Amino acid sequence: MTSFAELQAAHQALLDRLPKGKPSEEYLGAVLAHIAQAIAAAANIPASRDRDQLRANLRFWASYVFDHTGAYPDTTLRPSVLADTGAVSAPPVPPRPLRPLLSAALGVSLCLAAAICAVVFIFREPLLTAFEPTPTLTAFVGATAPTPTPAPGVTRTAPPLVQTALTPPTRTQAPIVLTESSTPPAPRRILMLAEVSHAPGEDCAARTVQVSVDPAGRVPPEEVLGALAELRFAGSHEPEAAAVISPNGASLSVESFTGGEEPETYLLSVAHPALTFSSLILQFEPGCANNQVQVRYAATEAPSLLPSQPPPGANLELGWSLVAWGPAPQDEDAWVAQLELFARGGDGSYIYWDGSSFTTQEPDLLLTQRACAAAHRAVGVSSGGISLLREIILQAPFCPHAPG
Repeated sequence: MTSFAELQAAHQALLDRLPKGKPSEEYLGAVLAHIAQAIAAAANIPASRDRDQLRANLRFWASYVFDHTGAYPDTTLRPSVLADTGAVSAPPVPPRPLRPLLSAALGVSLCLAAAICAVVFIFREPLLTAFEPTPTLTAFVGATAPTPTPAPGVTRTAPPLVQTALTPPTRTQAPIVLTESSTPPAPRRILMLAEVSHAPGEDCAARTVQVSVDPAGRVPPEEVLGALAELRFAGSHEPEAAAVISPNGASLSVESFTGGEEPETYLLSVAHPALTFSSLILQFEPGCANNQVQVRYAATEAPSLLPSQPPPGANLELGWSLVAWGPAPQDEDAWVAQLELFARGGDGSYIYWDGSSFTTQEPDLLLTQRACAAAHRAVGVSSGGISLLREIILQAPFCPHAPG
């Protein structure tokens, strides 16, 4: 029987040897085996606090597997067969002598049997007539018999790895495509995913971003309005430009820090009380070649790390800034980015959840993904008796095989 402490130790051991680049099939197999072991062992883990921690751990590893294979593994914990009393289990009660009890029970049983036989003999005809069974036929029409559920303690077989091919890169950054897995599918929500295109501008020192939103018939047009688009320079929490999205979209413009002579990197993020917009890493090269950016968000039903639409955070906000990003040095077909979480509102003191653990400091997140693909992370914050859960969808402008 695997204990909660042993599962935590196995979780930490996997974290200690987490690959910086593309994981090997052996490592992914170890992750899937750990997920299957935790699911099976949950039947003997009754404490709510321990089960919540297990769910958090499994969401982290499921996200990791999804990022590298396109398959979202099952993370449903088995129901506990033990009661969660919150107290130390009491020692078993010593058994009472059985001989007197058996004698008394035998006597009562004989009396009841005699009485039942007498009643049945007297009323046998009416009873047979009233309760004569009617033949019935049960058949499965258009379906198969249900699959039996494995007994507690039996380890589930880890789902097969699903290899997904990269979308062919183009000069124009393609819309984010979240690959569907085979079994089980990831929860689906309406996400606002973006496609990006660049154009030259007249003023080399000015960087301009035009944002438009297409409800695509999936959400009412008025619901996408009022979102706040912010453009932050890498390494800063404070926006250099911000605009509320109207029916005509939003326009954000900043002056170059280097006069257009050096590359500059910004993070475009859009805050909305209910919808999730992807964040974009925008890199402006020196000169005027790509300092005019068109960003088109479209409502898309796509796999998500959150089971339902996150509710508004009342008086609590959670955001993220870009610290650094670039191609992965050990893998020419991958990119890596560092984000930092920050919060506003609440009571001014914050407990952050970075997707796997809690901290009171503003945590750094390291995200990595294949070229031209998007990275995902579920994050949260708690403050003043309220909490907030958000999903980060980060798109990097890295398609190394795009035509020059």
